[in-house]
Amino acid sequence: MLISVRFAFGKNWLNFLKRANNNSIEIASKSINDLLHYTDLNENFLDVGCGSGIFSLAARNKNMNVASFDYDEFSVKATQSLKDKYYKNDKKWNVFQGSILDKEFLKKFINKFDIVYSWGVLHHTGEMLQALENISVIPKRGGFLIISIYNDQGYKSIYWKKIKKLYNTSFLLKILIILIHAPYFLFIVPLKKILFEQKFQINRGMNLWYDYLDWIGGYPFEVASVDQIINFFKQRGFKPVFIQDINNRLGCNEYIFQNINAEHEN
Repeated sequence: MLISVRFAFGKNWLNFLKRANNNSIEIASKSINDLLHYTDLNENFLDVGCGSGIFSLAARNKNMNVASFDYDEFSVKATQSLKDKYYKNDKKWNVFQGSILDKEFLKKFINKFDIVYSWGVLHHTGEMLQALENISVIPKRGGFLIISIYNDQGYKSIYWKKIKKLYNTSFLLKILIILIHAPYFLFIVPLKKILFEQKFQINRGMNLWYDYLDWIGGYPFEVASVDQIINFFKQRGFKPVFIQDINNRLGCNEYIFQNINAEHEN
């Protein structure tokens, strides 16, 4: 299915990367380490929808063999630039342009990766269920699938889907939507974290402004409940290893599944 209205994810990541620093990389590395704590394999890492490439870099810094791919040419450019900066001509990190919806493209990755990582990506494909289906056949038996998917908030999710689509249809609407929602996301949310958590830090090494644009404009946009995702992967031979359920809050639920499906063996 061809999506005519789509947020410029790759351009947003390129702009973020221009301002990223060592602190961003350190925070991204910590987020990868925290997730890998739940796994016992860390040799081959596939980054599905690599975006800025910062998490591929974090995995490579752990001496993993890394493959990164993204549908968006500018995300591929961002990731390649990061690789060239830190691991130029490195044969243990390969960057591709391709789609999780392209089964022919995916054949080269099936049963070759211990860790298949796709953070905040599959719900932006326009065909989330097909993307989930396609990614489920990639991990080795015993390997791990690490994903995050937007939480289904019912009517709130319907509202955000409409806002995100409008954001991408008109420059004037884009400016208006940014101005209306910026006070909450750029000031009230950080203030709440400072007051109630005594700290404010952008998770996973991201930048507040570019993370905001990614949220407010991120279309296509689909959501799922925790039960829907767990049941989907259980039916395909995966067991849940870690679930971060944000309940009815805005954002992504986080999942780690292990492939225990005997049919996945080479």
